[in-house]
Amino acid sequence: MILRLLLATGLLLQVGSASARRIVLSNDDGLTSNVKALYEALKADGHDVIVAVPCTNQSGMGAAIKILKPLISLDQDCRNGAARTGQRAVGPMSRDGLGPDYFYVDGTPVMALLYGLDIVAAKRWGGPPDLVLSGPNEGQNVGSLVIASFASRPVSEITPVMATAGSMAATSALAPSS
Repeated sequence: MILRLLLATGLLLQVGSASARRIVLSNDDGLTSNVKALYEALKADGHDVIVAVPCTNQSGMGAAIKILKPLISLDQDCRNGAARTGQRAVGPMSRDGLGPDYFYVDGTPVMALLYGLDIVAAKRWGGPPDLVLSGPNEGQNVGSLVIASFASRPVSEITPVMATAGSMAATSALAPSS
């Protein structure tokens, strides 16, 4: 699985590997080993990457927005210990071993992506990224009803978007933080 992920990343980077790109990486599954592996591969190639994912697995909720639940504090831990109960419902991940590029939102995938674009990217770069990557999601995300990833909806007019998926056997667990 990791080999396939790295090969796909290599193909993606061939398009413009001569210059580093500003990339927002998001998904609908929360913090997973797939996201961390792709982040590390992109950083190793010299790209400036922001990770903005939902706190918990939100598969199938891509374009949804929660409007009746205020984002105050977490009432449960985020997936893989990205943040803990009681922390703010949106912000930088507090899990040991993650750098300052990782962010979470206790909401839907599009809410996490918009936070990455409108708050984090705007503060860091003063504008939109060069590319939005959606995924790698768990599972293959293929079928007659799966026609586009959530990330394409709010940003495709201004920023190129690419969606990726993992295999059904992929693991989402991260190794314990040190």
